[in-house]
Amino acid sequence: MKRIFLALFILIQVTTLRSQNELPDSIIIKFKKAKTDSAKLEIALNINLGALTPKQCLQAAKLLIEEAEHTNNHLLLAKGWVSLGYGYYKSGNIAKALEADLKALHIAEKKFNATVMTEIYNNLGLSFESVDVSKAKIYFLKSIEIVREQSGKWAAVVFPNFARFLLKINQVDSAIHYVNEYRELSQKSNIRAEKTYSYNSVMSSISQANKQFDLAIVYGKIALMGAEVSKSPYRIVKMNLLVAQSFPNNDSAYNYYYKAYSVSQKFDMASDVIASSDWLYRHYLKKTQSDSAIKYMQIWRSAKDSLEAQNKMVDIQSLAFEEKLREKELAEADQKEKEDRTHNIQLAITAIVILSIIILFLLLSRSILVSHKVVEFLSVLVLLVVFEFINLLIHPFLENITHHSPVLMLLALVAIASLIIPLHHRLEHWTTHKLVEKNKAIRLANAKKTIEELESANEKN
Repeated sequence: MKRIFLALFILIQVTTLRSQNELPDSIIIKFKKAKTDSAKLEIALNINLGALTPKQCLQAAKLLIEEAEHTNNHLLLAKGWVSLGYGYYKSGNIAKALEADLKALHIAEKKFNATVMTEIYNNLGLSFESVDVSKAKIYFLKSIEIVREQSGKWAAVVFPNFARFLLKINQVDSAIHYVNEYRELSQKSNIRAEKTYSYNSVMSSISQANKQFDLAIVYGKIALMGAEVSKSPYRIVKMNLLVAQSFPNNDSAYNYYYKAYSVSQKFDMASDVIASSDWLYRHYLKKTQSDSAIKYMQIWRSAKDSLEAQNKMVDIQSLAFEEKLREKELAEADQKEKEDRTHNIQLAITAIVILSIIILFLLLSRSILVSHKVVEFLSVLVLLVVFEFINLLIHPFLENITHHSPVLMLLALVAIASLIIPLHHRLEHWTTHKLVEKNKAIRLANAKKTIEELESANEKN
């Protein structure tokens, strides 16, 4: 088990984390100070992956999976896998995101937890957006169904995410409908959605889709203030990029793209460095400032190469991880086979003992007449069970010396049978002889008893 998680940790640490890009100390300290499994699970469930950078998500996954290994906590393990999946999603590695999220789903289904299942369904919806729109919609709706029944903080996540998804597939009216539903649910929980990051960010996107750019800027700036208050680099970058898209001219958008570039560069968010540096390159190119244009073109190339290198490294580490998984499955199958063989051997021994006791009872009983055919039948059963017992006992040894050759294994079993059968014949002959003598003795005893009874009856008459 430890080997498999070691492989996972290697997979997570694709590149060295910078000190400023580590998981917030508040989460680590709270988690390590928690004394009970339920307290640790509560802290884990409250980790807001949406506010973390990709690498912080991966680091959270490492922390949670490591703890789940020690406590055998399925829900904590599922949260770890979904954190891993979300980190991959934010990094743009959709294939690995889906793999991790589906693994989390498989684990979480064993013990239902509304919060964990909502997060998994939401992340599967996000990951399937660019792969299978119909499946993405199914998973988003599953997460929304749980939120409708359970309410809670996840309304601020699943409804805006589903609304953004609907915008991507040009269903603006439906997106507005779900945002309004989120606002109504928030009011029931005494939360003003209009003041939240989630509401304003998605309303900015809806306003952009409706070509209402002035309104999009207003919503975007409110969301950006919320992102800065939360001190989430990921949200700050995304909102700066979103607000920048609402400005009609390059000069107005410049500050937002540059801010997005600065933060994404600082926190090693390669995909956002690519997006922002590409815009900055084209901006300076239009202004014929060749030195600055070349600078950002080089940064763009470097970030793209870095992202590709990271993805290749992830693929290589994933192959090693999958091989570890395969080895683990083989080891588990081998262990199960050994346990099954031991169980079957015990059953065979039990059967041999029972049949032998029955035969001995029939042979030694002085009051029961038994046909020799019954004993022959039972002796054949004993022979078959003994043969199966020997087969189970030496089967691993035979596989090793014959290299799993069916012909050689058959010949070996035939050789064993050729040794057992003569012994069986001798035993059968002995038991038959004993049975005949016993039956004669019983008949003789019965005859004497009958004669004595007749003589006694005659004397009375």
